[in-house]
Amino acid sequence: MRTGIVEPLGVHSEHRGYGFGTGMTLGAASVLRDMGASSITVATPSSNDAAVAAYRAAGMDSLGEVRDHLRPVRRR
Repeated sequence: MRTGIVEPLGVHSEHRGYGFGTGMTLGAASVLRDMGASSITVATPSSNDAAVAAYRAAGMDSLGEVRDHLRPVRRR
């Protein structure tokens, strides 16, 4: 299985709500499929409502949240 990554995706606030984000996501998915990807994934904060809406409108499902883990920096 080869996974393609769609990120980052952005639409200016004045142009939101017209389907541009959904169109870009579907276009990217089509190109990735042609390149051999069998699935696509994105990594965007769940608080980014506009991006989440575009990805859902393009038919994507949430697989749950993944939290980043950071190792503390050791100071000398």
